[in-house]
Amino acid sequence: MSVGPVNITAFRNQFVASRSNRYLITPADPEDLDLGLDVEHMQLFAKATSVPGTQIGMIPVGYRGRIIKFAGERQYGEWVIQVYDGTIRGSSSSTGNIRKIMENWIELTNSSLEHHVRLNTASTAPWEVKWFDTDIDGYGEGTAGDFSQRFRLHNCWPIDISPIDLSYDQADAFSEFTLTLAYDFHSY
Repeated sequence: MSVGPVNITAFRNQFVASRSNRYLITPADPEDLDLGLDVEHMQLFAKATSVPGTQIGMIPVGYRGRIIKFAGERQYGEWVIQVYDGTIRGSSSSTGNIRKIMENWIELTNSSLEHHVRLNTASTAPWEVKWFDTDIDGYGEGTAGDFSQRFRLHNCWPIDISPIDLSYDQADAFSEFTLTLAYDFHSY
């Protein structure tokens, strides 16, 4: 039975982990909507996000005074991103501002004036998030840019865009907002 490294040097030589501040988000444009997302040249500039979780529901069944638990349906929550409010470099459209693009997407889903509702405005291509950006060699040296971990969000679309707080007190900060996406499922 292996008990792990016996000293700090052995631990240091065997330890490989990902840094949580090294990730890339590549959004996807719905095929039938023209939102101005030039996904071939674009990365979403996010301040923070998380790897999405998943849950399995539980079906309790009574049997002779005891509760037997069975697996229920798998459920996926929403995905939340803290986004810097700015213009996307490489965007082929004059609406390269990510907030404006997301607001246009929501407007196409449920318009403000006519209350025209489109039931399917989800992106057909998955959004991709990559992290763990080092390729570790035998000496513990890493190469930046090799993202070995990734997940994809399938059929996602924005459901909430938070307000942007403006204040004269904030001298050394970029404006940011929270973007919440609904999606059907994620894969790795």
